[in-house]
Amino acid sequence: SVFGLRPGRTGMDRFLPQLSFLGDVHDFPAPGVAGPARHPLLQLPPERLKMLSGWRALIDFFFPPRCPFCGENPDENNRSGFCVACLEGIRKAARPRCPRCGLAFASDRGEDHLCSDCLSGNGHFGKARALAHYEGLIPEMIARFKYRGDTLLAKPLGDLMAAYEDPEFSFGDYHLVIPVPLHPRRLRQRGFNQSL
Repeated sequence: SVFGLRPGRTGMDRFLPQLSFLGDVHDFPAPGVAGPARHPLLQLPPERLKMLSGWRALIDFFFPPRCPFCGENPDENNRSGFCVACLEGIRKAARPRCPRCGLAFASDRGEDHLCSDCLSGNGHFGKARALAHYEGLIPEMIARFKYRGDTLLAKPLGDLMAAYEDPEFSFGDYHLVIPVPLHPRRLRQRGFNQSL
């Protein structure tokens, strides 16, 4: 990494992490229009947002975006910011799988069916899904994010999860999605709740 800096999604993420949510100005709703972003800086006038976006472009010019995991050049076609090698190291969960808990079965043949845990009635939830198998780069990415405080992985991992599509699992079917609570002692140790 440049000057001993950790790899990050963009140069701005490394220097001004509190502004790392700022993408291009066109990514955000116009002032007064409801949208997903609610950060206080988004209440700034449009000309100030354009100025901040300009600063981001300038910093990114001198310190180009890097893969948040390995530091290589990111894949331009993937909004998460991971490089091609890291993306190939993530084996997405596929079928057949348990329609309730989302567990992918070892064999790639056959149809979806309940796993033994779901057949025995274990678990107090309706449905669950996993983005990928817990193998390859995924355990290391999660460990770096959760236990080593590498919060630069938060947005890229979140972008991967946001891009997940499953016709049998739509967030629109649910009235409320709740993150898993974190014990206050663990929250003090980490400094953040990774599920938010």
